[in-house]
Amino acid sequence: MRTCGIVGNPNSGKTTLFNQLTGLRQKTGNYPGITTEIYRGRVRLPDEGLVEILDLPGAYSLYPNTSDEFELVKLILADNATTHLDLVVYVADANALDKQLLLLTQLMDLGLPCAMVLTKTEKIDSSQLVELENELISFFGIPVFINQNEAAQQGSKLKSWLSKQLKSPTIPDRPQYQMSDFEIEVIKGISGTGHSENIYRQLLLFHHFDKTGIGKLNSTIPQETLNKRTRLQIGETMKRYESLQILEQAVQGILKKPSSSGSDSIDRILTNPLIGPFIFLAVLLFVFQAIYAWAELPMLFIDETFTSLGASLKYTLGESLFTDFLVDGVLAGLGGIIVFIPQIAILFFLLGLMEESGYMARAVFMFDHIMRRFGLSGKSLISLMSAGACAIPAVMSARTIENNKERLITILVAPFVSCSARIPVYTILIGLAVPAVTVFGIFNLKGLVFTGLYMASILAALLAGFALKFFWKRERSSQLFIELPNYRIPSLRNVLLVMWNKTKAFVIEAGKIILIISMVLWFMGSFGPGKSMSNAEAS
Repeated sequence: MRTCGIVGNPNSGKTTLFNQLTGLRQKTGNYPGITTEIYRGRVRLPDEGLVEILDLPGAYSLYPNTSDEFELVKLILADNATTHLDLVVYVADANALDKQLLLLTQLMDLGLPCAMVLTKTEKIDSSQLVELENELISFFGIPVFINQNEAAQQGSKLKSWLSKQLKSPTIPDRPQYQMSDFEIEVIKGISGTGHSENIYRQLLLFHHFDKTGIGKLNSTIPQETLNKRTRLQIGETMKRYESLQILEQAVQGILKKPSSSGSDSIDRILTNPLIGPFIFLAVLLFVFQAIYAWAELPMLFIDETFTSLGASLKYTLGESLFTDFLVDGVLAGLGGIIVFIPQIAILFFLLGLMEESGYMARAVFMFDHIMRRFGLSGKSLISLMSAGACAIPAVMSARTIENNKERLITILVAPFVSCSARIPVYTILIGLAVPAVTVFGIFNLKGLVFTGLYMASILAALLAGFALKFFWKRERSSQLFIELPNYRIPSLRNVLLVMWNKTKAFVIEAGKIILIISMVLWFMGSFGPGKSMSNAEAS
């Protein structure tokens, strides 16, 4: 089976393209760091049959700063990469080409068969897209496909184009980077670099030879030479950007980009250091209010439905031990799971809107300086908000944090944040202890208490991070580098997919535990000590 790898910068549209090709439902979002591992899918292409598609983690270059970027480097530099990957589809955001082509030049210098797909082209005129396509083909010498939408007709064109590239792949025939004399001398002095004869691959092996999972070199490299690796990587990066300047000027002339965009105007308000954080807190308050206000009626309907179903079963089956187990054990457990689906669905729907619109990236930017005082990074905010769903995806998303200390602290404090599995507990406690009254004429008191519990958990995570930062010496100072995507109208399809996947995960993962506990409690209540304890005390 032939294999096609989808590569590109974070938030360039790789996963959307992957879903479009395979029909799968991987999570997408409008902020960097969504894909933190390799996803696999299959698609049937014309004249090619089944083809395996790999959705690879986003990376800015083959000199990784994060563990998810490192996963891409390990795959690309593997001994069988040139034979395992029949085609590399490089995905680039047409609105930010000046930042997205460095990685492409590195992949081309590795001699991998490459093709390019331009995404997020909705706001670019057709005539401009044609000019842009011709300019890219002329500069790189590889095929380019304009992915204008996700409609079925466009998907069919994409599959036909992909089949054509697999049948006759384009191998780059000219280097994008001219190595320095020193780099060439270093490569000549290296032995045992594997069977590959690609000179740039040998240079990358020199840079990464001591990294886990990447083949080590047989020769002993002088420490003085190793100490120059960082400087060499910076020099190579700058030279590659310089070689792309002519293309960038041509692209700017074609697209006629304005000096400021609508997103910049919105950011002047939403990321304002004075009012931006209060807007974010108001958004969170609205989310928690909506969980109770919107979910009240469907939850009441589900509860009454299960109560009626239990009564009907008892009337139909009659009084028996099996009936008690079915109603009070199994049915009660199922009801305890399903009754919270409206709240879970509403929570993830609203968080999905924040992700798709591009607001989540702004929240990271706004709170970075605050999070650093607690030993965390601005990107830790994504992990902590993910922990509101489950600690496991929160830990996984921490892979996008470059600094080792900040990443480890984020992983350790993420479980402090209240996850969705605790919502049933909070809801029961709030329902028993908090009266259903309105505060200040608009706020539901239960919603305010619910918000307070979440804020208390976040405060506990921050205080734990503040304490933990004194246990690890910072290896190096870190800075937040994050691309703020343009605001866009959220895709309802993507938001609903996120809501469905997260809700299903809650029902399956947390639900099976709740169901088992419900049956265990029924068993203990039905076959417990009974009167034997009182008889023992009397004697």
